[in-house]
Amino acid sequence: MNGILIIDKPVGLTSHDVVVQVRRLMKTRKVGHTGTLDPFATGVLLVCVGTATRLSTFLSKVEKEYVGRIRLGLETDTLDATGRVIQCLPVPPMDRLTVEKALSQMRGTISQQIPLFSAVKRKGIPMYRRARIGDTSVDPGTREIFVHRLELLGMELPYLDMRVVCSSGTYVRMLASDIGRALGCCAHLSILRRIRCGAFGLDCSLTMEQIKADAAANRLESNIIPMAQALPSIPYVRVDRYASARIRSGHLLRCEELPNQPPVGLIRIIDQQENLVALGRVMGTDPKRTVQPVCVFPETSV
Repeated sequence: MNGILIIDKPVGLTSHDVVVQVRRLMKTRKVGHTGTLDPFATGVLLVCVGTATRLSTFLSKVEKEYVGRIRLGLETDTLDATGRVIQCLPVPPMDRLTVEKALSQMRGTISQQIPLFSAVKRKGIPMYRRARIGDTSVDPGTREIFVHRLELLGMELPYLDMRVVCSSGTYVRMLASDIGRALGCCAHLSILRRIRCGAFGLDCSLTMEQIKADAAANRLESNIIPMAQALPSIPYVRVDRYASARIRSGHLLRCEELPNQPPVGLIRIIDQQENLVALGRVMGTDPKRTVQPVCVFPETSV
């Protein structure tokens, strides 16, 4: 089986724990996830199975959407509810307008500090391993992220309920901490639920209990999203068997040979049976535009 499982990760499991369980249920080592969710967080986790693991790089870059709760006045070392309290500050009086003003500073392109408790490696060692032994000598650095939407859903101090739509690589824990500082105190993320990952939301996700039941009943395959449908935001072009064979062999395709003219950039190349042949990149200018294969899938994988 090759494709994508959309799983509603429960609290307490790491993303790798989910992968290990899926490997066991599907009896294959070729399983991987496309974007880590911390153990305390729940929600949409895309899990690639079989040849679809080659799509993980592309799937990991899709937009994410979360709902969460921020606890003002308490900062933890992990910036979430699982950590040790390291600072306690009084929460100043504030109204909704005050909060909205603080949130406006966090939207758009921002440079975000990478948390000490993160999987980012510095000098070959994950930062969280250093943090666990109290080693703060290495700066994890910053990364540029984009916050498309940051919405206040409700407030009952010291708690704020938020909705966040952001680019891949965003640490919502750090966003919560930054919001606390902007409001004149400190904060940590007490609840986090990912409700969408790219085009896939909770409405099409399965719990681990459902996955286990479907595997026991030999019907898990019916829940796997085909590779051709895994990246619906990327334009596609449908090709015949001759063009499929050429692109699988690593040859360029001339856009003038295609039944429709795809835009410049990354595209999905799909055959007449709705199988994903490859991801390609359209380059050049008319009339000499070409499609260069980026990630090719053998015919036996579909």
